[in-house]
Amino acid sequence: MNHLPLSHHLPISNLAQVFSNTSASYKFYWFLGILDIIAQSKTEEIIPFHKIIIRMMALSWYTINFHKLSFGIQDKLARAIKKIIVESQGEIAEDASKDDIIQYLEENYLRYKKDIDFFNDKVPYHFLSPFVGSQKNKASYVQEAMVSYGSESPAPYKLSKEKKVIILHPDWTLYLKRHIGILRDFTLWNFTNKFLQPKNPNIPNITEKLVERPIRKSLATQTQLWKLLAQEQPIISIYSQEPLHEFDLDHYVPWSFVSHNQLWNLAPIEKAVNSSKSNKLPPQILIPRFTSQQYDFFQCVYQKRYLEYGRETKILEDYSTVFNHQTRDIASFPKERFQEILSNQIEPLIQFASNLGFQRWDYSN
Repeated sequence: MNHLPLSHHLPISNLAQVFSNTSASYKFYWFLGILDIIAQSKTEEIIPFHKIIIRMMALSWYTINFHKLSFGIQDKLARAIKKIIVESQGEIAEDASKDDIIQYLEENYLRYKKDIDFFNDKVPYHFLSPFVGSQKNKASYVQEAMVSYGSESPAPYKLSKEKKVIILHPDWTLYLKRHIGILRDFTLWNFTNKFLQPKNPNIPNITEKLVERPIRKSLATQTQLWKLLAQEQPIISIYSQEPLHEFDLDHYVPWSFVSHNQLWNLAPIEKAVNSSKSNKLPPQILIPRFTSQQYDFFQCVYQKRYLEYGRETKILEDYSTVFNHQTRDIASFPKERFQEILSNQIEPLIQFASNLGFQRWDYSN
């Protein structure tokens, strides 16, 4: 996605090159931070560095803390955020909203000034390289940005090194406001494909783990399907091995890692146990219990919904992505083969999640 809305005199082709050579996340979030400020302000054209950097942190907060995606060992943004969370001593949570994060960091800027201002040193200047060329030092960037600002084909902003602010060019401000949605998508596409995906090659649904606080969809439909199995046989908790008369549905591999509600990753669970497990990884020893219960569930839904009501053929499509077979073919698999294929899907996901920092759940019964 490198095609941006054109302008008669703004150097849009240079903007398209901003993310062509990136070794850290900073440029992506710097631009997203500017767009976020512009979206919420009618007149703001002089923006302090620290306000943009605070938004860099707020916009990356969930990607780093909740989904635990890797930005690489050289990237300091995750380190700074985790340090702030620890030093806040509970004043700001890992799952705080974007607005709460921004408010907290702005109110406590002096407290975290060293961590925030660390990003002042390069990103405000190097972001302009496609517009003013690569410069030897910050003073040269300031000078060249000033010259460009007054030209017929200006850079997006000029800088004040002393005041640590950027001054947006009025024409660029209008362009950014007019096309903010497209520019945001452009940035996230480049961030995902050029930066995140290579550093997280085995992580599912990366595009669902960017910027926004995630919204989890209801499991009401999936719960009704599991109740079909409860009508046929007692549902036994794979954790306590006790019968379940009432249950929640647990994402066996945590939702914060897979970011979906597909049937092959769900298991009935006691409500209290579900709260304890939260987004932790299940013990490896439970995989055979999980896949056995999944087989019973699949066969039950196949008989009651797929065969009796042929119009609902899409209800078990989730399994086709895992098994690489049509539903009717999966239904014919022996139980051992079903469990083996599902285990081969689950085990690597648990290992990948563990490598990213998801905690193992110590559940003993």
